[in-house]
Amino acid sequence: MWIDDYQRLNDRDKEQFTRLVNLLLARTFLLRERVDPREKAVVIDRDFRFLERYYSIFKGYLDLAGWDLTLDPQLGVAALCNRYGTNRYRLNKYETYFLLVLRLIYLEESEKLTLRRDVVTTVRNLLEKMALFNLLEKKLPDKSLTEGLSTLKEFNIIDRVGGEWKEPETRIVIYPSILFAVSDEQVKHLYEKSREWGNPREEVIGFDETASEDAAD
Repeated sequence: MWIDDYQRLNDRDKEQFTRLVNLLLARTFLLRERVDPREKAVVIDRDFRFLERYYSIFKGYLDLAGWDLTLDPQLGVAALCNRYGTNRYRLNKYETYFLLVLRLIYLEESEKLTLRRDVVTTVRNLLEKMALFNLLEKKLPDKSLTEGLSTLKEFNIIDRVGGEWKEPETRIVIYPSILFAVSDEQVKHLYEKSREWGNPREEVIGFDETASEDAAD
């Protein structure tokens, strides 16, 4: 039984267990590998390794509270979901659009993946895709862009490498956790809706060309 295994943990590991339970409840996803923005290199997450080692204890404990914990060793993702549909973060409009389009980009780029499971894109590409699907009616405010992408980062769905969120050439790392956050059916729905909305508005990109030229320099 998981409770017996828990009792056999030393005090330090019990404290680590408590910390990671709360981290999972706050972040939804844990990743085995992630990009260190300062080093610009992939690092192995010790928290994920601890969860992997004591997965049965975590799963048994969280199950009592109505949470399903999934561990995918191939993708290197731990995902938490409340089976009663409660205690969920409600995304705003732009956060939802970002998530859907980033999932689409991940789908398009996944065929090129080899050993790595994450995809790298740019803020420019994200906004151009949003314009393509008629998800931008006007230039996206920097505040909405920054706050929306920061929210997805907090949930371990994306990371930023270099630059600021409002800069078009800033690179976005899309983690495989996005596969758990957005289903194939939701991506298909986006395609269907885009056809109903008509042709894309090509003039809407989300940033002005002067900012783009400055970033290139």
